[in-house]
Amino acid sequence: MDYKQICEYNNAMEEFNKVDLANKGPRPQSRQRLISDATIESIAELLSHNPLGLTMYSDELDGWLSSFDRYHNKRGGEVSQWLSLNRGEDIVINRKGSERIISVANPFVNVIGSIQPGILSRSFSGVNRDNGLLSRFLFVLDPQENDPVIWGEEDMPTNVSQRWESFVNKLDEAAQEYIKTAKQIEHCFQPDGFEWIRTWHDAMEEAINSERDMTGREVFRKIQTYAFRFALLLHVLREVDGGNDSAPEIISLEDSKNASLLAHYFYQTNYLIYNSLGKESNSYDQQLDERWRQFLSMLGQVFTTEEAIRVAEELKIPKRSMYHFLKASKYTVNYSHGKYRKK
Repeated sequence: MDYKQICEYNNAMEEFNKVDLANKGPRPQSRQRLISDATIESIAELLSHNPLGLTMYSDELDGWLSSFDRYHNKRGGEVSQWLSLNRGEDIVINRKGSERIISVANPFVNVIGSIQPGILSRSFSGVNRDNGLLSRFLFVLDPQENDPVIWGEEDMPTNVSQRWESFVNKLDEAAQEYIKTAKQIEHCFQPDGFEWIRTWHDAMEEAINSERDMTGREVFRKIQTYAFRFALLLHVLREVDGGNDSAPEIISLEDSKNASLLAHYFYQTNYLIYNSLGKESNSYDQQLDERWRQFLSMLGQVFTTEEAIRVAEELKIPKRSMYHFLKASKYTVNYSHGKYRKK
C-alpha cells in the first residue's frame, strides 16, 4: 500500500514541478504508514498529513538509537523528543528561514525493531534506562530460543496469506473512513470483562508486594495500563474483521481475558530484560555507555574539576554521578588536587 501511494506522490510531484509558479495548485501531500529513517522534523512533516500516525520500523534498533542527535548540536535533545512523542505531546516546529510552522496535535508513532542481547545491554543501560526510554518498549522474546531448529518441509497454507491480506484491506478501509468522518466512539467494558482485568491487576499487585520485588514492581507499574489498551485494541480489530454488530461499543469478556494474557506475557518478558540489565556491574570499569563517552570526548586530555562540572551540567549529568565516575573510572586519574588526566 505504501509503495503504491509513494509512487503516486512522486509522479504528482513531477507534474507539480513542471507547472509554472503562477499556475501551481496545492502541493501534493505524501501518504504513507511506514518509515525506516527520518529526523524528528521530517516525522512531524509526515504526521501533519498522515493523521492516523506512522510506524518507524528499524530491523536493527541499534541503528535507530545511534542516529539520535546526528543532526543536532545539543546532545540528548532527540531522545527527549521521542519520549514526548510517546506521551502524545503536541509537536510545534519553527523552521529557520521559513514562515511555515509545523504543528501536530496528538501525534502517534510506533517504533518496532529487533536488537541483539549484547547491544541491548549497551543501548538501554545507564542513561537510556534512567530517562525512561527502556520502559517505553514492550519486549518480545522467543520462548524456544535454545531449542534445536528443525528444517520443515511444509509450506505456509495459502489461506493464511489470503486471510491476512483481506484483514489488512479491511483495516485500511476502516482507517480511511475514520479520516473522512473523524467520528470518535466511546467504548466501555462488559462488567465481567472489567472485573476480570481488575482481578488480574490486584493479584499481580499483591504478589509483587508480598515478595518485595522492586524490579517486578517497576516493570508492573509500566505494564498494568496496557491491559486496558490491549482490550480496546483487540476489540477494535475484531470489529473491523466483522465482529459483533449488535454491540460494537462494548468490550467483551473474551477480549478482556486475552488482553490480560498479553499484558502478563509482556510483564514476564520485560521482567527478564530488566533483570538482565540489573545484573550488569555498576562499575565504571565496564564498557562506557554513550553518556560517559560524550562526557570524556568533550574534555581535554588534561582537565580540571570545574571543567568537568561544566560539561556534566551541559549533558544534564548529576554532579554526584560525575564525582563518582571520576573516582571509580579506569579512564581517568586524579594526578593533583582538582586536576585530572585521561588514561
